[in-house]
Amino acid sequence: MSQQTHTFRILIDGRHNADGCIHTYWATADQLGHAIELAVNAARTRQLVNPVACEATIVDEVPSGTVQFEPSLYCTDESHLYPIASGNDPFQYPVGIIPSDNGDDADPDEIKEAYSIDIDEKPYDVEVVVDRRRIEDLFFSLVEQLPAASALEVRICGHWDNTQRTEIWLSPDWNSKRTVIDYLTTRKNDLLCSGFVEFAVYCRPQKCTLRVDDHKTIAFYSESKSDLSEFVINIERLGIQRHTPFLTIARGFRHNHYRPTTSLDRIELVKTLESDGFRLVDSL
Repeated sequence: MSQQTHTFRILIDGRHNADGCIHTYWATADQLGHAIELAVNAARTRQLVNPVACEATIVDEVPSGTVQFEPSLYCTDESHLYPIASGNDPFQYPVGIIPSDNGDDADPDEIKEAYSIDIDEKPYDVEVVVDRRRIEDLFFSLVEQLPAASALEVRICGHWDNTQRTEIWLSPDWNSKRTVIDYLTTRKNDLLCSGFVEFAVYCRPQKCTLRVDDHKTIAFYSESKSDLSEFVINIERLGIQRHTPFLTIARGFRHNHYRPTTSLDRIELVKTLESDGFRLVDSL
């Protein structure tokens, strides 16, 4: 049975000489990750440096006046140039999540790297928004700094393929940071880079959790204010500062979730988790 396809309007941001440059593409594909890949590759072919998708919106059709770049991809000959102040590159959303055309006053360009802290009640928590160019290194650095790592939870979200069923899978008791890090490294495309998956590292003796949600926001939960303070010290050492208002794409901004074309689909991921010793602990 053939898969349903959609047409996406995708904005690709990159560099042209010293300026920022945005190309517009229309791609038809069975999933957004594939459409983004087509557009990024085309932008690279057209000499855009370091191209990254910065917006993706489902549209009804490809407008007239566009140029066919390849069978499933169209573009315009025009591009939008804008100046970039030294050391002030635009925020890049982590792989797996992307703004769509908001059609209102909400401006996702206001989102930037930052953290917020909540100590009103237990569990205390810190949320962190991180640029795509740093999220992998920063996340693994935070795992390394955890006091321990007992197990890994993987949450397959109900909005994936519109199943409306969220599944929670739990690893064996690994009790090893190295094992957790090695597993997350091996499954990076399927977990860290998928906008349909959340995962969490449990530190049971210390009653704390490090989580990455499906919007790729990092969160740390703890019953201890001292552990929370140590976490804040660590993220500030990594260059993240507290900011008010704290903005995330999940709060008030239209967006789309996607997964890389090299990642496992939902059925394949479930089979892989089972073969890796995970067990299904809940279905919501």
